[in-house]
Amino acid sequence: MKRIQELIQVLRQRSDLEVVDQNQSWLIVITKGQHLVCEVTVPHAVLEWHASVTNHRTKQEVWSDWMDYADYDDTPAEKLESEMSDHILAFINRVSTAEQLLPLQIVEQLP
Repeated sequence: MKRIQELIQVLRQRSDLEVVDQNQSWLIVITKGQHLVCEVTVPHAVLEWHASVTNHRTKQEVWSDWMDYADYDDTPAEKLESEMSDHILAFINRVSTAEQLLPLQIVEQLP
C-alpha cells in the first residue's frame, strides 16, 4: 500500500488536519467550525476507507459513508490503490475547503 502511505505522509504536512496513527489504520481528523468534526479512517492493509461527521458538542454522528475497492473485476491492485488514494485526497480537499459541510458525498459524482 505504498501509494496510500505516500498520501498519509503528504497529509501529515498539512495544517488544516491531523493524522493520528492507530494500530491498524490512520485516522484523519478535520475540524469544521465550532461543532463538526470529520474523521476519515484509512486501514493500513485493506483497500477501503470510512468517513464520518460528528457533532462534537452533542457527540452524535450526523453523516457517515464508506468505500470499498475490492477486486471485483480483476483490476490490478495498484490501480485500485491509486483510485483510492485519489478519492481520499479529493474528499479531504472538499471537506477542508467547504464552507457548508453537509450534505456530503464520499465520492463526488460527475455531472
